[in-house]
Amino acid sequence: MDYGRFKFEALKREKESRREHNVITVKEMKLRPKISEHDFQTKFGYVKHFLEDGDKVKLTIVFRDASWFTRSTDASCSTGWPRSCATWRPSSAMPSSRAGT
Repeated sequence: MDYGRFKFEALKREKESRREHNVITVKEMKLRPKISEHDFQTKFGYVKHFLEDGDKVKLTIVFRDASWFTRSTDASCSTGWPRSCATWRPSSAMPSSRAGT
């Protein structure tokens, strides 16, 4: 076997190994506590599409101004997503409240 044939076969094996990899990406969806129903359904449609493709989804609720202090009244936003997504994939973690982020 000559060196050219060896390099060709090594390159071919490397391409084949790259092709077999299964890449999982993490998609992020940001939303605000006071989101309209139509916007919620639109974003939920994107989340369903991401989950069907095999991607992981990170949901981030962004509080602004006074909504940070009244976040207990806006808890429906943080509990609505896990209930809506439960039919598509079991949640690995419940939503957490991280102060100061």
